Amino acid sequence: MSKHIVILGGGYGGLLTALTARKYLSAEEAQITLVNKTPFHQIVTELHRLAVGGLNEGNVALPLEKLLRGKDVDIRINTVEKIALDQKQVSLANGASISYDTLVIALGSETAFSAFRGSKKTASP
Repeated sequence: MSKHIVILGGGYGGLLTALTARKYLSAEEAQITLVNKTPFHQIVTELHRLAVGGLNEGNVALPLEKLLRGKDVDIRINTVEKIALDQKQVSLANGASISYDTLVIALGSETAFSAFRGSKKTASP
């Protein structure tokens, strides 16, 4: 019986985890599901170049489907609502639930606006 690996987040950590797991585990050994809120892997280290017009959006937002094509990874475009660790289950915003044997939480970072007064109004995350 194969294991089910669920990866939350399609950023650097989640994408690398999916690719590495598939490299070492066949589809018979493990089912891999990657959940991300958008269908794109965003290259955050290049966003500053996009902001000043040095790149177009296609250079910083790469389709997950293209990056994982042929890797036998199930991609779910959705938002995580709840993680029930004791039940080994992830609930998604669309009402679906995903059971897992192994869970990888790679949801990335969030901008901390509290460090500078007024930054929430004037800054972009």
